[in-house]
Amino acid sequence: MKMFHSNLLQLPREEFSDLARCLGLSQLFKAYLFRAFRVGRMPLRLPDRQRIVVDASQLPWILLNIAHIYCYEDYEFVEEVKPRKGWMVVDVGAYVGVYTLKAARRVGSKGRVVALEPHPASFRLLKHNVELNHLENVKLLPYALASSKGRRKLYSPRYRANASLNREYAELWDERLEAFEVECFSLVDLLDLLSIDRVDLLKLDVEGAELEILEASGEALKRIERLVIETHLDICSFEKLERLLVKYGFTVSMKFDELAPNQAFLAAVRYS
Repeated sequence: MKMFHSNLLQLPREEFSDLARCLGLSQLFKAYLFRAFRVGRMPLRLPDRQRIVVDASQLPWILLNIAHIYCYEDYEFVEEVKPRKGWMVVDVGAYVGVYTLKAARRVGSKGRVVALEPHPASFRLLKHNVELNHLENVKLLPYALASSKGRRKLYSPRYRANASLNREYAELWDERLEAFEVECFSLVDLLDLLSIDRVDLLKLDVEGAELEILEASGEALKRIERLVIETHLDICSFEKLERLLVKYGFTVSMKFDELAPNQAFLAAVRYS
């Protein structure tokens, strides 16, 4: 165990240390073994004691997803976007459910989480992880959020969390892409489909499609009280996002990503 260090998981030393504190060194050692021996699925225990199963082929990147959500709390960098009891939370780009699980526990039995994930393999794990934790306050949808309703291609690099409707963005990660045809909904179509008049928190992690989605949302944004968005600055203009959200009455804050220089987290809150 003394020889085990960050290079074995190809993680920067600082992130490795943070994850060791967050998940425990024994779980990181287990992740290394699963990755080295190409075992299919690996169980993990999250810091709030919920359980999750991940695809070992997605290591070590899935660990960075956990770091964003639990170690650095990037989706909660302002107090106002931390999910609370009774909230309606819509998690767009749920991947395998790390944020979904955390939000579901926060909102409690009187709250509700709607989680969207269009990648077929990620959706299967998302569904498994919600069922594993016996969460009855979560609704799962195998859809993408987009500018309009219809079917489009989802482009997936090897690391599925970077799957995107934006091919240019996906190609930043991998020249060889898988493509899947997925069902898409605009924000207004999604809210109408679910008969939702008010969303307490909309979390967007849509890999370069954030501006397209929000520009097309228009008046539907008035049904959203708070947003937290992972923003990809090499594809999406923060200034354009900020102007759009301010137009609809939001106050906007930003936090630069500690793990990626071209990424930031944006929180938008309606105070009136």
